[in-house]
Amino acid sequence: MTVNAAPGRRRFLRGLGACLALPVLASLLPSGAEGGPDEKPRRLLHYYVPNGFNMGAWGAITATLAGKELTSQPSLPRFLAPLSDAGKGHDFRKKLLVLSGLDNAPGNYRPEDKDSNGAHFQQTASFLTGTHVDSSPFSVAKSIDQVVAESFGYVTPHRSLQLGLHPGSNGNCSGNWPCAYLGFVSWADAQTPLAQLSDPYEMFTTLFASNATGVSAAELARRKARKLRVLDVVGKDAKTLHGKLGTSDRAKLEQYLTAVDEAELKASAMSAAGTCEVSGFSSGNWTYPEKVDLMADLMALAFKCDLTRVITFMRQAGGASFPGAYDWVEHEGKKLMESKHTYSHWSAPLASEPGTLQERQAAYLAKLEAINTWELERFAYLLGKLDAYVEPDGKTLLDQCVVVFGSELGEPDKHLANDLPIIVAGSGGGAFITGKHVIFNSGVPVGQTKPDTLADFHITVATQLGVSMKTHADGKKFGEDGTKVLPGLGT
Repeated sequence: MTVNAAPGRRRFLRGLGACLALPVLASLLPSGAEGGPDEKPRRLLHYYVPNGFNMGAWGAITATLAGKELTSQPSLPRFLAPLSDAGKGHDFRKKLLVLSGLDNAPGNYRPEDKDSNGAHFQQTASFLTGTHVDSSPFSVAKSIDQVVAESFGYVTPHRSLQLGLHPGSNGNCSGNWPCAYLGFVSWADAQTPLAQLSDPYEMFTTLFASNATGVSAAELARRKARKLRVLDVVGKDAKTLHGKLGTSDRAKLEQYLTAVDEAELKASAMSAAGTCEVSGFSSGNWTYPEKVDLMADLMALAFKCDLTRVITFMRQAGGASFPGAYDWVEHEGKKLMESKHTYSHWSAPLASEPGTLQERQAAYLAKLEAINTWELERFAYLLGKLDAYVEPDGKTLLDQCVVVFGSELGEPDKHLANDLPIIVAGSGGGAFITGKHVIFNSGVPVGQTKPDTLADFHITVATQLGVSMKTHADGKKFGEDGTKVLPGLGT
């Protein structure tokens, strides 16, 4: 049998140039081993959605949940309801932190800025960096995901993964504003946005069809031409290993291999489908929502077999959102025929819409909330995938993760990065106290600087994951206004 162990007791199945990392299997641990850092890793995933939320609906959510345990409600209100939909097996109330009241002041326009037309660029670039940007000179800062990835080191084949459903681009997108500000949230340093894997089949090939030591493009082409899937080429190893495992580990291995095979079938079918370009997107036989879910499948698998411990996922670029109709979302039985960006500017609805100005504004807000609900449904799908994997200690994969869901905007109509709704799923191996809603900066007057910031939240996440935040020369720990760990979140 060629089940190989790498540093940290990692195990792989091999065959014909393929290398498939295995999840932790208790049967393969040394006698008496209780596990260790490599068996119970903590993981961080940022799940970014563009263009903010219906903040009137969020205010209603805050009012309902204020000071209460999430499980005290029969269901979470408004567009958070998909996270407590027990009928679909997705009741995550005990595993959630819902946060309100945090500002990302560096994302807002300032009077001294050279160009006042770059709101989306500024807010997107600052979301994970806590750093204000102007149209020139080109400069951001290292993002919090990369601070964590740097601390975790190269204990996995990929120190971090940057994923999205758009590739991102360089150059200028609007006037002097760099496209990179809009297209990336993950930054290695002030000058270097990190490229995203945007094609699901490319992501599958990167993670599973090749390996850390590398497989030649010619070998991958031969396997594809012969229609050999990953399980075809590691099947002999898998069969041998199966006979050496205990009953529970056999079931776990079968579940994992089935998930890998299903993901490959979906990804390869998407790649092979005939495509046509629609507003810059390759549609083929797959819908945009199906691609979102396939990326969720692959992210869960990447964490499952410990290929990385840090992932950043941009569902779409900041501001631009999906450039066409959100026609997979319905409101009052009708498909939405404009983009989220259009609906997010609810105070100035299109004149072609029916009704009075007030009626059109109300309709836009309702449609924005319908999109927010769809976004949380897809987030719940990802959490369900993570929660379905059970670790050797009985905890789920989600329990070992910190999954942060959020957007660069709170109130999108005014382009404000204030009062950002943030949702945290998973406790990071017990690092966070979940199952509650926390309101920050309560009572701070509008327009006054808030003491608790989004950058403080980033510091809190990193610290609770065991990262030592180095103090900057100006005495601050992260970004422009990150100075401390927020109270009431960690254990």
